[in-house]
Amino acid sequence: MPDRDGTPTPAGHPHVLAALVAREAGAEVEAVHDPDTGRWTLEWTDGETVEGVERAVRAAGPEAARRLRYRRRLSEGTVALGAVRLATSTDGSGPRPEVNAAAVEAFWRDCRARSPNARRCSCTA
Repeated sequence: MPDRDGTPTPAGHPHVLAALVAREAGAEVEAVHDPDTGRWTLEWTDGETVEGVERAVRAAGPEAARRLRYRRRLSEGTVALGAVRLATSTDGSGPRPEVNAAAVEAFWRDCRARSPNARRCSCTA
């Protein structure tokens, strides 16, 4: 991926890593720069877990992986689906789990969140 002036962008550059992860994960991944801190964050909605994206970045550029931050946003549909799954889940041994923003976030933390339009999800409650 060349810079604006045509010179090649280093393999460890956040934009290059975002493109590699996007191709692997099948999701749109953005490299966002915070001018106040000078830090780069890879951001995406739904899809791969933070751990999965970190693993892919480490494989592509171990040095860059340590300098990046990672943020997966959950779409409105994915949040709703997680809330429904939590509200309807029980193993019969006690009360259902509390349904709030933190619980929904935790529900999806280790689970690849598929698009809410997908017929099936990759996680079960």
